Amino acid sequence: MTGLEVGQSVITATSVLDPTVYASCMVTVETVNTTLDGVLQDKDGNPMFFQWNLETDATWTGGAAVDTSLTSATYDPKNNVMYIMDAAENTWAMHKVSMEGKTLENSGANAAGVPLWDQAYSEVFSTDETAMVGSIYYYYFLAPKNPMALDTSAFNLSSRLSTAGAEYLVAITSLGYEEFWDEEDEVMLDTEHFILLDNGGNLWHFWTYATDDGYSAWLSMFASDLALEFPGDDSGNNMYTSMVAGDDGALYLSAFTGETNEIYRLVLDEANASNDGNASWNVLTANAENITAELVSEDDLAAAPGKASVNRTAKIGQLRPQAEQTSAGSLNAVLTGSVNKAKANKLPLELLSVGTDTDCTEKTVTLTLTADDVTTNGRITVAYDAAKLTLTDKSGKAQYNSFSEKDGLVTFGYAYKESAPAGTVLATLTFAAAEDTEATFTVTTVEDGANPLGTVENITMTVPEHDYMITVVEATCTEDGYTLYTCRNCGHNYRDNLVEALGHSWGAWTVTKAPDCEHEGVETRICSRCGESETRPVEAVGHTYTVTIVEPTCTEDGYTLYTCEDCGYSYRDNVVKATGHSWGDWTVTKEATCDHDGVETRTCAVCGETETRPVEALGHDWSDWTVTKEPTCEQAGEESRTCAGCGEVETRPVNALGHSYRETVVAPNCTEGGYTLHACEVCGHTYKTDEKKPLGHDWSDWTVTDPADCFHAGSETHTCTRCDATEIRTIPANSDHCPSKGFEDVDLNRWYHKGIDFVVSENLMVGMGNNLFQPNGSLTRGQLATILYRLAGSPETSGKSPFTDVAEGRYYSDAVAWAAENGIVTGITDTLFAPNQPVTREQLVTMIGRYAEKKGIEIVAKGDLSAYPDASNVSNYAKAYMIWAVENGIVNGAGGKLMPKDTASRAQIAAIIMRYCEAFGK
Repeated sequence: MTGLEVGQSVITATSVLDPTVYASCMVTVETVNTTLDGVLQDKDGNPMFFQWNLETDATWTGGAAVDTSLTSATYDPKNNVMYIMDAAENTWAMHKVSMEGKTLENSGANAAGVPLWDQAYSEVFSTDETAMVGSIYYYYFLAPKNPMALDTSAFNLSSRLSTAGAEYLVAITSLGYEEFWDEEDEVMLDTEHFILLDNGGNLWHFWTYATDDGYSAWLSMFASDLALEFPGDDSGNNMYTSMVAGDDGALYLSAFTGETNEIYRLVLDEANASNDGNASWNVLTANAENITAELVSEDDLAAAPGKASVNRTAKIGQLRPQAEQTSAGSLNAVLTGSVNKAKANKLPLELLSVGTDTDCTEKTVTLTLTADDVTTNGRITVAYDAAKLTLTDKSGKAQYNSFSEKDGLVTFGYAYKESAPAGTVLATLTFAAAEDTEATFTVTTVEDGANPLGTVENITMTVPEHDYMITVVEATCTEDGYTLYTCRNCGHNYRDNLVEALGHSWGAWTVTKAPDCEHEGVETRICSRCGESETRPVEAVGHTYTVTIVEPTCTEDGYTLYTCEDCGYSYRDNVVKATGHSWGDWTVTKEATCDHDGVETRTCAVCGETETRPVEALGHDWSDWTVTKEPTCEQAGEESRTCAGCGEVETRPVNALGHSYRETVVAPNCTEGGYTLHACEVCGHTYKTDEKKPLGHDWSDWTVTDPADCFHAGSETHTCTRCDATEIRTIPANSDHCPSKGFEDVDLNRWYHKGIDFVVSENLMVGMGNNLFQPNGSLTRGQLATILYRLAGSPETSGKSPFTDVAEGRYYSDAVAWAAENGIVTGITDTLFAPNQPVTREQLVTMIGRYAEKKGIEIVAKGDLSAYPDASNVSNYAKAYMIWAVENGIVNGAGGKLMPKDTASRAQIAAIIMRYCEAFGK
């Protein structure tokens, strides 16, 4: 069925098989009598204010342009400004915007570091000077903060959303101030009631209150029948979904579909509400739990998109298990329209406020005339009972409109330049009616274009009465109880069933502050019904004294002391004067000296106190003056005398003698100047005259003493012909004396250059003749023995080789004999060495390792070769040496493998010999 007009109708369905079987139902058609105000972006991305009368208009009407891009917004009614977060990625600045669309203040990059998906102005925590805004991002509810100074204090709902079958939040609004009874602490809290919607269609109720450390809240959740997808935009930064609370008690949701925004009206189903039948949002406290906002790190906020595992195209039925719905009530969502679907591409929409024209006492009835088919022009008459109805307003919606009226009849003519589609609203007529009036209209289509139709529709609508919600307020100890009736449509209310206040039910008096000697105490009693307390004083107990008699002394008066045993307070009386001292004779207790007074003392026979007085000093008995420090040329001497009585010594200076100088002429040299030296013959003091500058060095030509090569700096020296001083300077590394330069097949830009330079410069390898090194050629066992022999300094051998295939006089003969003698080589058999056979990589590390042992280096294989897939191919005799060589960086492997049975190139062996020498020396 499709609702065409406001009113009620009985629909009857009759069985085709048995006409005696039928069923009937009453259908009520209502309009959403609401106006939406807000900001949006049109399909071209232009931000602007808009207004949409859902009752009369097919789409929204644009207003003033807004000078910032749009992610989310909220309205500050106290200061009549908007707070809009822009869409600039990674800054998401907050703008304070006038109702003319101009930015008054810009916060810069917000401190939360994330885009706010939706905002809700806080009626409770805002002041006239500072607005406060609650907001959402993924599974975080950011606690109310100054929108121009955001932080990361937030409620984390990740686990709770997951339990409810959802992943992230999509919208938020505030119902304003509410009292909430905290059952845990048994205290009434002043809270703000926020409602949050998640992508599973669940509504989360947050009764939020301030604490010393920030914010805490009580929350509960219940499900709705809102089966929507919330895809957000392609970037994942914007949800483009908004929710506000209307004056009519409904929630209005602007939900972004990915292409446009659809408007939903969410109302609480009275039939499934709480037991008292009240369908108000503030009764949904069942199963509430407490939660505290915590400071979230910027990293955690930034990680929310990944942790939410968002599936933006999931169906609601897949996201929300029905078993999770609470019994507090159900939510019915009704689609009220979309934002200009015919033109929209992407229209992110933010709702600001919702107005309603419902009035239960001054009733208005609005008749909407709608085209049933495509039309260009026409004439319609509306007949009504003028005794019951009064026409108060008429509004034509066509391009050209004309009205004529007389009592009980309105004639409306209209025309379009081009045809208007079916469903177009042609006009609205508004009538005033008394309460409980049955309004009857006869609507006649006199003509449509050139065709006189004469189509007649009879419409009957009943003007509604007050629709009261009933709230029972229980009587308390001090306040009367009553039943409150509040009209859902106009807010009219009245009370009846008054119950007098119950009076307090006092408990026994209990001492809550004990009295002391001088101060009253307090006792308290508490009402068992409401918890109110009442106090009264407890009389002070008075002092209990202990008496102590204190006798007089030579200097202190005596008295009687009274001290309270309970509080320590005290006072004195019966004072007896001090007796005075009884002094003995004066006795010398410290003898006088030459320069210090002595002391004599007397003692009181009663109390033992002592009194002293000085004895005059005797004065010194001096000897004759005697020289104790001879004077010098520049420094005075000293003479002294001694007191015969105390031994004190007194001194005085003896004048200095003055210098006696002898002159010596010193000639200048390369580095030091010449001068005439004056030296005192008595004390050795000197000074110079006739000073001459140094002659400076007479340097020879520079001579190279250590040639530079490609990888090492060299040095050169020159000598002074006058004083034989030498000076050395560095020759930067260069290729002038490159040891490998003479080999035609050595590329000096290849990796092996340094290794070949090393073995050639150290005379360990000499090339293969004809100016060739053959870097990619193989190395024989005889050649490796020769390299190690040369590395050892080509020492004398004690005999010839034990191997029959090693002839005398070959380049490797002495080397193999030396290597066999020192256990570095063992041959492939007891009698064969195979000197011309290419050496394998495991033979190479074994011979180098044995050479190292010969040099006193301990071979410790602390690791393993598990990193190499061919480690198992290493022979047992070579494993320890291979581990040692790998751990010390002598062998690096090739292509991630050891290849122990393969041969190594001459260039590779040159690099290995160099790395060994760098690690352990020769």
